[in-house]
Amino acid sequence: MVCRLCLEDSHDSFDIFSDNAETEVAKIIAKYFHFEVQPSDIISNKICAECWECTSVFHRFWLKIDEKQKTLQTHIVCTQIKQDVDDFQLELTSADVKSPIDTKNNELREPEIDLVVNPMISTDGLEFNAVEMKDDVLSSDPDSLPSPTPSYTDE
Repeated sequence: MVCRLCLEDSHDSFDIFSDNAETEVAKIIAKYFHFEVQPSDIISNKICAECWECTSVFHRFWLKIDEKQKTLQTHIVCTQIKQDVDDFQLELTSADVKSPIDTKNNELREPEIDLVVNPMISTDGLEFNAVEMKDDVLSSDPDSLPSPTPSYTDE
């Protein structure tokens, strides 16, 4: 019978279809050639061993190259994403980000307290100055408060 690909008579051939169903052989032929073999093809439904060997070797080669190209594309995409991330991080680190904290003097200091000392007159008519209170009179007991030095005023 004649081979559907090379159209030569061959005694070493086999069916492209089995029981009128499409097989992998028919799919591979349709993938690489500009025609599809039909189960009811009037020319032939057979392929010779030589044509099948060449087609099969090319198909395995094509699968290998296809896989390598997919791996390459994945690598290129991953490399591009990594480069984009690196560029973004570089932009963040080199950006002139101004913060109110950066512009202030960051020294630690005691807070400034303005103390206005005015004489105070209590309800019993005693006047005292906070300045006159002695630091050495302070005790460790929080309930005991130092007594102010009284001074009487004529009012």
